[in-house]
Amino acid sequence: MTPMTPRERVLAAMKLQEPDGIPVMCQMALGHMLLNSKIDPVEFFLSSEAYARGVLFMREFYGFDGMLLHKPGRENGWEPLIDSIDRSGECPEIRLKDGAKIECRWDDDPYFIFADDFKLPLPSEVDPLHPLEALPETYRHWCLMKATFPFSRPEEFPPYYFAALDRVLAEAKGRYSVHGEVRAAMDSVIACFGIEETMVGLLTEPEKIEPILEYFAVRSAAWAEAQIRRGADAVKISAPFAGGGFISREHYERFVLPYEKEIGERVRKAGGFAYIHTCGAIGDRLDLMMKTGVHGLECLDPPPLGNVDIGAAKKLLEGKLFIKGNVDSVNTLLRKDVPGVEADVHAVLDTGVRGGGFILSTACSIAPPVKPENIHAMVAAGHGWQS
Repeated sequence: MTPMTPRERVLAAMKLQEPDGIPVMCQMALGHMLLNSKIDPVEFFLSSEAYARGVLFMREFYGFDGMLLHKPGRENGWEPLIDSIDRSGECPEIRLKDGAKIECRWDDDPYFIFADDFKLPLPSEVDPLHPLEALPETYRHWCLMKATFPFSRPEEFPPYYFAALDRVLAEAKGRYSVHGEVRAAMDSVIACFGIEETMVGLLTEPEKIEPILEYFAVRSAAWAEAQIRRGADAVKISAPFAGGGFISREHYERFVLPYEKEIGERVRKAGGFAYIHTCGAIGDRLDLMMKTGVHGLECLDPPPLGNVDIGAAKKLLEGKLFIKGNVDSVNTLLRKDVPGVEADVHAVLDTGVRGGGFILSTACSIAPPVKPENIHAMVAAGHGWQS
């Protein structure tokens, strides 16, 4: 029998089948990509070509079976907004004409720093039909780079949004699985108005935030569909603030589930796969996450980062949703040596691979300072696994 390609292994797992080997692919923190690819962080922020080059390099470097583009292509409208680019310090800065700046760090995500006299509006203060209009122009462009935008239909997305995805698909040549990403509605609201303000608003004025959640859910669903139409195999729904450390099970059911369901159903209709990425404690809401209509779950953080036992999760999800996880990104990959990594990965494989529907991955992103030899050890353990 002809061996499966890496892409075929990932697709089989997402279809809840048993591939001929364990597929391995991980999300990486941008800082980890920058430290190991040596791409200039300003270029990485501004250039779709540089971003795609980093994604492609890291897949080859680790031998992953697939790639995740967890941000869209780079936006073309920055030039008129930039005052200067300062590379004199340890952290290069893009200085903007309105007094804001973007720190392009070598070992982390870029950071947007508002001008001293600016304060984000409260969610209750904005027009729910046009929430982005309350933000300064430079921050709206930043939001575009982070996949928070005003486009409501797949046809509305400008060509630059697809530049990185197109390059990666062309280089993958159908051999490797390519995944896109969208922000969960809650993630976009928090990005625009702040986490504390959003959480307080959910408690005190939920009726004013729910229309904004719907606004962003529609747009994330459109971007998800657009990526599947363009050739992506799957779309990850980034929902880092939907775990038990932020909101209750009851609030998850009201403020998260219906909006993620909207995205999941859109991806299904487009013929792709969708999976949710939620960090931390989600053991009390796995049943609710299953109602979103997605195909799989990512993270499933084990203790102490989260509260998910892979065996219990596998029993609940088997035959229903695929699992992408759940190697501890901190206590295993960051803090242990190669033999310790191998032992922990084998423990996950002992339980997770039963019955198929399993992609070996870090629970959350690979942190910037993780040693590459630990990731190589994880990949080798997965690819060499025999039950």
